[in-house]
Amino acid sequence: MKTEIKHMQRISIIWGCLLFLLVAGVTVIGILYKKETKEYKDFEKRVVEQSYDYLKVHNLEKITLAELQEENVIESLVVNENTCEGYIEKNDQDYKAFIKCGKYKTQGYQ
Repeated sequence: MKTEIKHMQRISIIWGCLLFLLVAGVTVIGILYKKETKEYKDFEKRVVEQSYDYLKVHNLEKITLAELQEENVIESLVVNENTCEGYIEKNDQDYKAFIKCGKYKTQGYQ
């Protein structure tokens, strides 16, 4: 009887450790992903902020990042040593940037 209880305790400890490692691993992966994509998300926001007035004045529904760079609205298309391509599109009354830079791609990018 005592050996069965000790065996069950060991199994419980092993499962507890495995569960802890699983939760810790998922948390670390999430933190690393957020850190890796932060600069790209910041670039998306910055591009929209820098081109907002240009888009409003010209009443544009969509424009590419290359066109904005040609018009000297945005300076650089490089993030983390990756040259980005993409566009800004009007959604309702707001603008949203869709970019593709290396392995990163905005959800909904076409």
